[in-house]
Amino acid sequence: MVRFCFRAAVVACTVLASVNVGRSQCCDAPCAGAAVAAAPCGPTYKTIFVTEWTHEQVPVTRTAHRMECRTEAYTAYRTECAPEVRTRTFVVNRTVPEVVTATRTVCDYVQATEQRTVLQSHVSYHPVTKMVCKTEDHGHFECVETYYKKKCCGLIKKPVCDPCCADGCKMEKKWIPCPVTIQVPVTTCEKHCETIPVTTTVTVQKPILRQETYQVTVYKCVPETRTENYTVMVPHTVPYQATRTVNVCVPYTETVMVSRCVPHQVAKQVMVSECGSCGGCGDCGASCNICCSAPKRKAKKCCK
Repeated sequence: MVRFCFRAAVVACTVLASVNVGRSQCCDAPCAGAAVAAAPCGPTYKTIFVTEWTHEQVPVTRTAHRMECRTEAYTAYRTECAPEVRTRTFVVNRTVPEVVTATRTVCDYVQATEQRTVLQSHVSYHPVTKMVCKTEDHGHFECVETYYKKKCCGLIKKPVCDPCCADGCKMEKKWIPCPVTIQVPVTTCEKHCETIPVTTTVTVQKPILRQETYQVTVYKCVPETRTENYTVMVPHTVPYQATRTVNVCVPYTETVMVSRCVPHQVAKQVMVSECGSCGGCGDCGASCNICCSAPKRKAKKCCK
């Protein structure tokens, strides 16, 4: 893209330069007052050289890298434990029995007789007369008329209260109650409990303290120094030869085809003007005067 932009810029600059040269040749002579014969009308061309870029394939040798697996030898280390005899001295406590004489207090119990006053419970019963309320029935019998009604079979009689509904009437003896409350003397035995002091002889165990000597076995800790040999496993690092597979980056040379742009000079015909040297009017001076008397934006193209 950069190459094509550069080529277009070179072509544009070349065309502008050719146009400016043609205009200067057209307008310089009439404006100076020189009489020039009118040129025939027609387009004017100019040969220019343009640089063009072309693509071509070129072999190129380059150095690249690739990964390869290789086996290599190296020194490794492993830990091995070897037995080692060591000596140490330590103190132990040994328990030793020992018989000693000690004194202790012993309590002996001896039987003895004592006079003691104790409280004894004495129970006695006494007759007691009390007045108790008693309810008695002082009723009497009376003759009362009773009305009854016969049933369909005539065997069972049913008493009724209404004489109008009764089938018959008879006289019956009926008890009339009359409750009366009276006071009645009642004799009962009441229990009386009392405490009486009594003097009695009792046998007791009296403690008597005495001192006695006895033999007892005690254990004492006696420190003792001992020396012993023991075996320990001591780790050691031992080197050895081993092999392993590693990835190695190896350079190599290869030839590849690449595309590059090559510049070439190409001759091309470019039209400078369409109406000859004076725009097709046949009079260079007249055409130049008209051009130079044009507005500002048009005069810049002709009379610089």
